[in-house]
Amino acid sequence: MPKKIHLALILVFATMMAVLVAIPRTLTAQFPPITPPGAGTPGFPGGTGFPGFPGGTGFPGFPGVTPTITLTPTPPLTPPPTSAAPGCVEPFPIAIGGTVTVRSGVSIRSEPSVSAPLLNVFQEPRNFTVLDGPICNENYFWWQIQGHGLIGWVAQANNTLPFITSIRAPGRPCPSPLPIVAGQVVELAFAVRVRAEPSLQGLVLTVAPYQGRVLFLQNEPICADGFNWRLVEVTVVGVVYRGWLAEGTRSIPSAAFIVQPTQDPSQVCLPPLRLQPGDLRRVRYRDGTPKNLHSAPGRDAPVLYTLVEYVPLEIIGGPICVDGLNFWQVRVLGTTPVEGWLAEGARGNYYLGPYTIPPNERCTTLTNLNCSGN
Repeated sequence: MPKKIHLALILVFATMMAVLVAIPRTLTAQFPPITPPGAGTPGFPGGTGFPGFPGGTGFPGFPGVTPTITLTPTPPLTPPPTSAAPGCVEPFPIAIGGTVTVRSGVSIRSEPSVSAPLLNVFQEPRNFTVLDGPICNENYFWWQIQGHGLIGWVAQANNTLPFITSIRAPGRPCPSPLPIVAGQVVELAFAVRVRAEPSLQGLVLTVAPYQGRVLFLQNEPICADGFNWRLVEVTVVGVVYRGWLAEGTRSIPSAAFIVQPTQDPSQVCLPPLRLQPGDLRRVRYRDGTPKNLHSAPGRDAPVLYTLVEYVPLEIIGGPICVDGLNFWQVRVLGTTPVEGWLAEGARGNYYLGPYTIPPNERCTTLTNLNCSGN
């Protein structure tokens, strides 16, 4: 091949290679530069917008408006439907310094809260002096109370039951005192604190025991904290104490801590059964006669119900000596909630028998009282 033709072919081949190498750079250079956000990008200021949003053309059949959704919070239920808390609507008309009676079985706590440590649960109604309140917490009204060796908080009620059953304003007179004169010796129906001063805040000198005998030193009591206080002398474990003893309790009408003395031998009671609040018993008798449940201790007190044999009972107070009989305050354990006073009977025919009965003996009722606990 001639030398000129050879050179021409080399030049043509080199030119073609140069064109092929330059093609990618040319294509890349033809793309538009990237626009930074906010400078014309769709959906941002300066752009055309997305359909259906400001700056756009809208969805088909709808204007180009952004829908606005307003969230309305649902208020919480007060109290929750499943809660026993009644809500803080109206507190009881309790005055600071007044006296309240707390129902049996109610929790007294160290703070106004259902989760606060439990101080005590008394198995009978108790009187307390009100120190503070009301405080609303956890949908309960709470009252700070003092008495019976503690200071704590009690809720005034739940959805179905008031925990505070009676209210006495400060300075209200005490109940009528028992007819006791100086020099009389009486037997105690309960273990009772003997204090250095006639007050619930007085220093406790000793506890006079159940069935212990005390000597009264004055004719007239001193009224303080809603109680009649008696100056007494009592011997405990060989030591003679002189101090003040409350003669009764306001939480149980007509009841007293002491066995009322009398000179009539027919009115003197024998030592009562060794029962205490919380004990369970059943009505028992051997004379074939159902026993009356009275509204107060005594044969002449109104009759609430007539109880047949095996009706179950819970002891909640007493005993009180009236008409020569020891009366106990009891709660009938049946479908009809009722409380009253029942005589315990006498030796050989006690009306308060054991709670457990033979399986072949059936519990029967009168006056619509149903037996339970079988």
